[in-house]
Amino acid sequence: MEKIYLISKVFTNLLHENRPCTETIKSTIGRNFTVVREMLFTEPDRRVRRLPRKNGLPMPSRAATFRYLLTLLQVFNAKNIFNHMKIGAGLLLLATSFVVFGILLILLLPSRVLRIKLCNYYGKTVGRAIVWLARCPVTVEGKEHLDRHRPAIYISNHTSMIDIFIAIWLSPVGTVGIAKKEVIYYPFFGQLYMISGHLRIDRGNSPKAIRSLQSLAGTVRANKLSIFLWPEGTRSRNGRLQPLKKGLYHLAVQTGLPVVPMVVLGAHKSWEKHSMHIHGVPILVKVLPPIDTSDWEELGPEKALAQVHGQFKETLPQEQKPLPAEDHPLR
Repeated sequence: MEKIYLISKVFTNLLHENRPCTETIKSTIGRNFTVVREMLFTEPDRRVRRLPRKNGLPMPSRAATFRYLLTLLQVFNAKNIFNHMKIGAGLLLLATSFVVFGILLILLLPSRVLRIKLCNYYGKTVGRAIVWLARCPVTVEGKEHLDRHRPAIYISNHTSMIDIFIAIWLSPVGTVGIAKKEVIYYPFFGQLYMISGHLRIDRGNSPKAIRSLQSLAGTVRANKLSIFLWPEGTRSRNGRLQPLKKGLYHLAVQTGLPVVPMVVLGAHKSWEKHSMHIHGVPILVKVLPPIDTSDWEELGPEKALAQVHGQFKETLPQEQKPLPAEDHPLR
């Protein structure tokens, strides 16, 4: 117990030093090397038991040592352990819901519309649960604009993986999602997405993507469905707004549906791109009033998308606004 206590003392000193790491290690090890060496290679006789007291390290009781080590474990590993627990719990939830909803979706294979709506209920259940597990309190302003009885094209800025679960949670029932074809590789979620009837597009094949969007527009009009997509086309690396792709314009012109912006603030601090670390941060979602698209064909893609891009810029905080060199409405 004494050996463990002293070794942990060395690393606690390392933790609380404010100097650069290399200098900290040298100085701290130097101060405690004698104590650690004696405790590692010498039997704990009276001479050794006097040594810690002489160096200002009183020998603790077993209970005190246990509490100390527990605190040290929390300091060094609590964030990582808690992060892994959140990811594990999320994967378990996704796996369980995949089995339940997967069976139901297979039974509904003859009807794409019913599969889409069932998957919307999946999103409202699982999406909200994942956001809760991530410890990200979400505040939604403008919920009245999320009307399942009024079909629309819902769009959002994309800065984090957590955006996906916020989107499937808030999208009204009867909303078709549009995602990149690689979504199928997301564990459990991607496979469910594939059989649910939502659209996957090949971003590297523009003609094929346009044909897919045209086919989707016909399905949406015939069944009075809504659409959800991220018009930037890819996730932002720094949380800032990116230029928009023309897919949104073509869908709006072909369907005649209004566009409802869902501006997500703060999510980029929660789950960064190419990272498995989830940070519990407050997230604000502002749902803006619908934008009429009846005159978009006359305006053309540049002017129409500039209108949408401008509303996002006005709503986002300074740290999420596009940099001057990247401030273009159209990609």
